[in-house]
This record gives sequence, structure tokens and C-alpha cells, in this order.
Amino acid sequence: MIAAQRQSGFTLVEVMVALFIVSMALPALMAQVGSQVDGTARLRDRAQAAWVADNALARLTLDARLTGRALQGESSGTEPMAGREWHWRIVAEETAVPGLWRYVASAGLEEGEALSSVEAFRHRSATGAGESRL
Repeated sequence: MIAAQRQSGFTLVEVMVALFIVSMALPALMAQVGSQVDGTARLRDRAQAAWVADNALARLTLDARLTGRALQGESSGTEPMAGREWHWRIVAEETAVPGLWRYVASAGLEEGEALSSVEAFRHRSATGAGESRL
């Protein structure tokens, strides 16, 4: 008599259970990957906005040194960076210390949006010209 040969492999039920487990886990994994990508994009945008705000403050410093006039009130504009158009805004406020001014630069992809802001302090003489670096 020929001995019955035992075949190796998975049964149909085992394969279906494995597919069911994978079908439950895969959407959760994809959702996690999607949220990581969104978080990375947000961090990239905030870093680039900080660079735009820093550039605006640097431009303010150069303008004050070249013209002898410092910003009073506010200024805004746009700047291209990384293939996108960024909106920046600088607000100058006098502090309680005479001659010391606070400058807050913010930047975002939409006008009025602030993804990041940077602040600096500057001492100005009575004539309004800057006397020290930001």
C-alpha cells in the first residue's frame, strides 16, 4: 500500500485569515505614513517662513544703515523662496525703554498668515537712525 503523502503549504482558510489581517492593518499604516508626510511638509513650511522673516529683518537693517532712516510703523511685501511666493510683514513698536524699538517679522504663504515670526530689538537715536545692529 502506498503511504499517503502529506502536502505542505497553507490551507485556504489560513490564507483568507492572513489576507483579512493584512487588509485591517494596511489602511492604518497608510494613515500613519500620510500624517508623517503632512507633518514634514508643515515643518518645511515653518522653516522656510522663518528664513523669509529673517531675510526681511536683514533687509530692514541694511536699509536703515544705507538711508539713515529706521522703520516706524509697519512694512510688508513678498519674496520668492523655494519656488513659492511668501508674504512677509514687519511691525515696529517702541518699547518702554527710550530709544529701544522692537521689530516683529512674520511670514506665511498667504497674506496675513504667520507660519513663523522672528523678533529683534534695535536702539535708535532721537533722529531715528539706527545706532546698533538688530
